[in-house]
Amino acid sequence: MSLTYDILRKNFNKSVPNELALPEALHKITRIGDADAAMEVTTSEDLKTVTEISITTFDDKIETTFYKLFVDGLEGGMGWSSVNFYQAAMATLKDHQAHTGTNSQGISAVHSWADNQMTVTIDLN
Repeated sequence: MSLTYDILRKNFNKSVPNELALPEALHKITRIGDADAAMEVTTSEDLKTVTEISITTFDDKIETTFYKLFVDGLEGGMGWSSVNFYQAAMATLKDHQAHTGTNSQGISAVHSWADNQMTVTIDLN
């Protein structure tokens, strides 16, 4: 799937609070979030195409900033919603193993566990 940063920013930003909005100016890695959860958007060398999105959170903070970033911003704003993402997240929180959820558009979100944190990675290469 090919996704430009501009399209991600436009759709994501309309679904999250201003303090979590993706900035217009970008870098190879653009980071947003707070102490509860952080999202990194990695782009291609030309800074136009998004290659990876990852969000990291603590298990007791999943209903705070993580929810706004992943559920509201990516699932809602981008139209990527999937019960498979939720099931993978709950499985990872339960057994601290990696689980993958794939939506109807073929987008896969790998949920992994390390250092008492869950990281969800979407590879768009």
